[in-house]
Amino acid sequence: MNKTIKLVTGVLAFLILIAVTVSMFLTSGPNLNGKTVIQLFSTKTENAATYKELIKAFEKKYPSI
Repeated sequence: MNKTIKLVTGVLAFLILIAVTVSMFLTSGPNLNGKTVIQLFSTKTENAATYKELIKAFEKKYPSI
């Protein structure tokens, strides 16, 4: 029974790893405009203004991203 639980846990962990990897490839890369899209996620809403300034500077330096 213990070996079965370990096997099932290992298979599930592997499947989750594959799903995360595939979703990363599907959600990143060029969009319809030929630009590469990077998404920034932060739970710190107080940093939003700082992030917006950094994003503007980044987009100016790297217009194709």
